Amino acid sequence: NTIIVRERGLAPTHNPENMTWKHAAWYDVAIVPANPITIGQKVRMRGITGVDEGQHGEDAEPIPSRAVDLGVEGYVEQIRTLERNTVEFVVKNEVEWSMIELVYLTV
Repeated sequence: NTIIVRERGLAPTHNPENMTWKHAAWYDVAIVPANPITIGQKVRMRGITGVDEGQHGEDAEPIPSRAVDLGVEGYVEQIRTLERNTVEFVVKNEVEWSMIELVYLTV
């Protein structure tokens, strides 16, 4: 299941087992998936890009948004309720080359 997201923030983490610095990432769901996200579900995240901010003027055509690979794929391990209508899913990234270790996905 592919989920289209927007990045909200990154924070460094440290894994003493392999002495590498990785990151925890916070993403907001940009396009709600057709099927609900559930614990144990394997998900892949793609980041949405916006309009090029360098374009100006009436004649400038906007560049359409597109989804790019973030190197984030894994299983939903937890669901947390943040507020009445806000839910956060915790995903442990299984992509070894990625600098992102954990993802907090907010819907």
